[in-house]
Amino acid sequence: MMLRLANKSDITQLGHLKWQALQEYTEINDNDKATFQERYGAFLLMVLTNPDWKIWLAEQNGHIIGHIYAQRVVKKAAFGEEAKYLVKLSNFYTTPVCRKQGILQTLFAAVMAWLQSHQYEYTIINEPTMSIG
Repeated sequence: MMLRLANKSDITQLGHLKWQALQEYTEINDNDKATFQERYGAFLLMVLTNPDWKIWLAEQNGHIIGHIYAQRVVKKAAFGEEAKYLVKLSNFYTTPVCRKQGILQTLFAAVMAWLQSHQYEYTIINEPTMSIG
């Protein structure tokens, strides 16, 4: 398993993973897949070209098997204080066949090391349809 940051070439796979999660945990019509993929692809392109976003991936044999999204936001500072950053973590997900193998735990440890190296505080945004591991 390899851990890395997502790039534009991952948009299609990330879209499929999001669709897969939605199918698992919500009522979604297969007829909506093309529209969803187009809209989510546009969102991912915006995310992947914004320096305040990172998508951490777990990859195996060229396939994304897990991910965690991280968005850096400015933490409200008192007047005259230097701005600090907070990182919101969301979209924790592993593919069904890779669950209960410690993949998200390993991915989360890598994200935590990155947060510590940048001295960022963090918060976890719980999304029931994506917090699967």
